[in-house]
Amino acid sequence: MAIQLAPVGLTPGGLLPYHSAGVDAGRGALAPPEAEGYFLLESLLDAFRSNPEIIETKKALRQGVVRQLLSGIGASQKTTIMASLWDGNEGSRPWLLVTHNAYQAVRIYEDLVTLLGPQDIELFPAMDTLPHEETSELENQGARARVLARLVMGEQLIVITHFSALSRKTMPPELLRKDTLRLCSGQEIAPAELVNHAVNLGYERVDRVEGPGQFARRGGIFDIWPPTTGEPYRVEFFGDEVESIRTFEPIGQRSTSQDTKLLIWPTRDSAGDVDGYAIGELVREKAAVQAIALRGAGMAEAGDRLEQTMNEMSERLEQLGHFPGRDQFMPFFYDKAGAGMTTLLDYMPEALVFLDEPVRIQEYGQAAEREIAETIMANIERGFTLRDELDIFAGYDEIMNVIEYHDTIAMAMLPTQTRGQRPERTVTFPIRTARSFQGKSDRLKEELQRWQQDRVAVLLLVHDSEQAHHLSNMLREEGINAFHDPECRTPLEGGITVVSFGKLESGFECTQPRLVVLTVHEIFGRQEKKKRARFANEGIKISTYTDLRAGDYVVHANHGIGQYLGMKTLL
Repeated sequence: MAIQLAPVGLTPGGLLPYHSAGVDAGRGALAPPEAEGYFLLESLLDAFRSNPEIIETKKALRQGVVRQLLSGIGASQKTTIMASLWDGNEGSRPWLLVTHNAYQAVRIYEDLVTLLGPQDIELFPAMDTLPHEETSELENQGARARVLARLVMGEQLIVITHFSALSRKTMPPELLRKDTLRLCSGQEIAPAELVNHAVNLGYERVDRVEGPGQFARRGGIFDIWPPTTGEPYRVEFFGDEVESIRTFEPIGQRSTSQDTKLLIWPTRDSAGDVDGYAIGELVREKAAVQAIALRGAGMAEAGDRLEQTMNEMSERLEQLGHFPGRDQFMPFFYDKAGAGMTTLLDYMPEALVFLDEPVRIQEYGQAAEREIAETIMANIERGFTLRDELDIFAGYDEIMNVIEYHDTIAMAMLPTQTRGQRPERTVTFPIRTARSFQGKSDRLKEELQRWQQDRVAVLLLVHDSEQAHHLSNMLREEGINAFHDPECRTPLEGGITVVSFGKLESGFECTQPRLVVLTVHEIFGRQEKKKRARFANEGIKISTYTDLRAGDYVVHANHGIGQYLGMKTLL
């Protein structure tokens, strides 16, 4: 009996189609998947830890081999190898994985969450707008601040990022520590002073706290949700004394547990409390000099616009805490503080750095560097921003110069090299991409029978327990001795076939260990979502100006509707 496999999950109402998680392509933001309810794939990692190349790679790290290249691997093969290396020996320092774009970063994050759990895995996202653009990005700012705060606290994390996110500079670690407010029971601090601190740290004042980065005050009750915590906190005062600190759930607003201390971290990765008057005066001086240069180049209108815009910004610096567009002045914040801007790498000085396809990182990094420079230069020539905004972004060479001081493991399908990445040790893993069965059970049955006869272990991964139970029953009806193990603890050896659940990007076949991993994509085939018809009056989100074509109509956050006529260089 041949059965056409379908990517479904059993429910009382019938069969549900499988849909894969993805990235918001319009915003380009990193969107972490839901990780709750997943068992870790311990048996898969146990099998991989016996691989001789894994053992030798760990040994090389302990012996101080600075640069290694692992080749012949792609997609989930890389993340499974990474997860196999992450244990008591290498968990004593943070890891940083750099890939080429946001989409790939999300895929790697999802795999590692499935393999290791979400507690030690973090995404470090890019900002979707330039520093001078007056658009608020609380979600991405909060995510970046959360990662930096956890690193400053000494947590040993695996941080996943991509070049554009890594290139945008941050506040120095010492200033992040300085800006952090520490509260404890019995402490003397006026509620009004606490409000001022929260504003300076970038928190949004609301009537009711419902999300990270918000705070509210009602008399002697102060609610706040730091980006580093999974739930908000309620601080109750008796006069100017902190009487109690409790967590509460945001929907019903009821207290859930009591605590004795609270760290209130900044909501963003740029400085909180700065001397607005001094910086405002410096901005005026810089604008005056740059305006003279613009007028001398025949761009009087741009010079006038720059002085007017920077005068308005200077007033906002003097009067407000945080406001959209404030980050364009980051170079002035840290010069006054006696420190320079830093990158994520400065928060991880001892980190082991993984480079996912170094050649692609170089290609994307150099292209992104050119695009950012061209865009900012165009805005400079139009009088929209100061030339100092260019300093907020690190170039490809600047980043690679720092990475050269770290232990690195490059992972690539082909054994290629980039500048400064000549490996001391190169190894090719005997792994290949798994074949796809496209939902055809007869082909899958034949291969499973052959693998069992050859004593090759097989792990079939689907996306929920019901789907796993359904698939294992179908395979047993076909005469395949398949075990449904939702916790994936059955040793993968001796020709066993295990059906479990977990989300990996792709399957693979390897000879050491003798193991095949098939995901829903290989078992059922990748399911493309049907695109609905788009009508002429609808718009689409774009992630970069290069998506525009001359003649397109656009909606700008501040300037309304306009028509894009193209780009030209102003001399």
